[in-house]
Amino acid sequence: MGNAENGPVRTLARLGTPVLAEVGPVARSTTLAATDGMFPPGRMGAIRTRTIQSVTGSIATVLDRAAQEFTSPFSAIVWHQFHGAATRPALGSTAFGRREPHLMIELISMWENGEDKDHTGRSSHLRWLEETHSALEPFSLPGGYVNFLGPETPDQVANSYGPNTERLLAVKSAVDPDSVFSATPLPASTADA
Repeated sequence: MGNAENGPVRTLARLGTPVLAEVGPVARSTTLAATDGMFPPGRMGAIRTRTIQSVTGSIATVLDRAAQEFTSPFSAIVWHQFHGAATRPALGSTAFGRREPHLMIELISMWENGEDKDHTGRSSHLRWLEETHSALEPFSLPGGYVNFLGPETPDQVANSYGPNTERLLAVKSAVDPDSVFSATPLPASTADA
């Protein structure tokens, strides 16, 4: 099916020279080990995301420019498509704030520790990341994918859970009033959104 000679993976692979072109089951431990290899000691990094309804000419222009201006060979732009099973649950059935088909654009800036800063004293890698993130904002949906959001993006955090925010905060208050679990950012309330 997916890996068949006339299937979608091989069809796409014939368009260029992919680094990897496979579909199949993979143990979670294998995936985590591959990810660990991206973050050796001394490598620095930051991630920002934007959620879009679809790819438009304006978005393609922003991403093409960003790809032309990568500041490190470790940086990347990754697209995650949310459709099919991810869109089937009712919006109010989970904390996830978006159930219609959409794309999440993940901007990854990674560099070796100790690399020079630009003429302003700021990391050129972070400048690339923030400028690309800002350039996508006018074309983006509110909120974002919370696993990749942090204190740098409070506007996105405030809008990530949509109409589920107050219910989620009530559960958090009842189950974890001391905020022992804090890896996933939460807004203060929907009034802040």
